[in-house]
Amino acid sequence: MDLGRAWDATVTLAPDIKSNIPFLGSSRRGSGVVVSLDGTGSSQSRVILTAAHVACLAGSRNAIRVRRPGATDDGDGAVAKVVGVHPRLDLAVLAFAAESGQAEDGSNSSATSIRSDERAWLPMATSPVRDGDVVAALGYPMGWSGVIKSISSIARRGQTRTDTWGEVLATYAPTTDDSDSDSDSDTDMVTHVLHTSTVASGESGGPLVNGKMEVCGVHSFGDAFQGGERDVAVAVSNAAIVRLCSGLTGVNMGSELEACSLKPVGCGAYETSMVNAMIVESSDPALAAMCPELTRTQRMSWIM
Repeated sequence: MDLGRAWDATVTLAPDIKSNIPFLGSSRRGSGVVVSLDGTGSSQSRVILTAAHVACLAGSRNAIRVRRPGATDDGDGAVAKVVGVHPRLDLAVLAFAAESGQAEDGSNSSATSIRSDERAWLPMATSPVRDGDVVAALGYPMGWSGVIKSISSIARRGQTRTDTWGEVLATYAPTTDDSDSDSDSDTDMVTHVLHTSTVASGESGGPLVNGKMEVCGVHSFGDAFQGGERDVAVAVSNAAIVRLCSGLTGVNMGSELEACSLKPVGCGAYETSMVNAMIVESSDPALAAMCPELTRTQRMSWIM
């Protein structure tokens, strides 16, 4: 199965720090994936899915620099704003600043050099993943962790860096008792996916795709730094993301959907300590259910 289209839709995310001096830029990175909210691929419907802990990179100005590595026309990338953060899960939605009229200086700057109709995108999954499904985790690693990932992947499977297919080992769907939310948005729905497609540092927020080239999750955490081969993605589906966006922004998600209607959230919505606490609260019971052999200390080493 060719992952070319999925790689084209996968982007890197970093704080929007502009400097002509390289070492004054930020070394913090994450990944994300461009999807279409209504499944048509129209420029108005395209947003970026990523992890909530990657959305924290937006900082007080709510600005994240988006780049598509390898794109010859990417220029300096684009700027995106956080427009939605899941209230319980490590999941966030970004909208391109050019479409939302939120460019830093209020104009169309060179930072938005990729036209919206040229951005590659993927559809979201219409059904949840199941144990045994074949999946691939994509993202752009950084530093030595990325080198180690590539070497270990080749040594373990005799494959190239771009052949990242793995298998779903387990899924988790919270029961009514597991959820403190008054909403039924997470109840009886798969929220976490344990899989074997290795993920490295810098790939947080990158997509987990199924064999149909649909986004079925975004990377949240794993045991890569403990030498293991299991990682956990927050499950996503078309219905869940539409509900997240409409619930947080009041946007009409019907045929009149326009991404420019998505309003940036306040920086308090993705404040680091709050997001970390939220991730632990929702991820710890999920990991305990999927990997019952792990102690609480071991689970925390995965999650944090």
